[in-house]
Amino acid sequence: MTEPRQVLVVGASRGLGRELATLFALDGWNVFATATRDIPLDADSTITWLACDLADENSWSAATAEFSAGIDHIVFCSAFDPRTVDLPLLEGLRRSLMVNGAGAYAFLLSLVESSGGTARVAVVNSEALYYPDRQSAAYAAGKAALKVFTAALSGLCLGRGGAVFELVLGPLDSDERRQRSAAAAAGSGRDVRDVVAQALVKANPESKIDRFIQPEDCLRLIQCGFDLGAIANGASFRLDGGSGGAFR
Repeated sequence: MTEPRQVLVVGASRGLGRELATLFALDGWNVFATATRDIPLDADSTITWLACDLADENSWSAATAEFSAGIDHIVFCSAFDPRTVDLPLLEGLRRSLMVNGAGAYAFLLSLVESSGGTARVAVVNSEALYYPDRQSAAYAAGKAALKVFTAALSGLCLGRGGAVFELVLGPLDSDERRQRSAAAAAGSGRDVRDVVAQALVKANPESKIDRFIQPEDCLRLIQCGFDLGAIANGASFRLDGGSGGAFR
């Protein structure tokens, strides 16, 4: 009998990471998942959970030690947005650059080196890095750093059979967004699809899509990159309907 493939989902306590960890488990993968601090109370018992705070070297070093023999497939979904917490400006920026950038790089670097350069790594990034403003600058800076570090990691896999590739994603579906859209549609008497399309354009005037991106969409793209193997090394997959621009 063929052993199930293994995957580590980094940043799986909520959001897309949580959805992807669940989808991989349902597809028969042996799933390891990290949470910054506490393991979710309703965590899937078929998933092996690890604590991993990318802003704390002791924490992520302990997590990497669990995979000293290497891990074949990695999905990096961890993200920190300073706008979601009440922190002084510089502290928010520091944590963003650590979780989204330097800490992420050091953590993934250790895992790729442990694999001998054969690991296949999908790094989830955000189109937010293309259009920073005063409110989103700290978050976008962390994501821009992640893009640079992803390119550096791909160099470790050259000629070794592995691959590091990025996914630049547009607006993701979530319970909160669905509820907000449904409430707005009910209050205005409009179709919820029209409300979503208008909200996407309001959030990003360059938006070319009219629906939120589903976790299943992301999973298909990640699995494609995994299956391509070394050919996908250094690739950048955009899943935003062409909404993202270039660095200004």
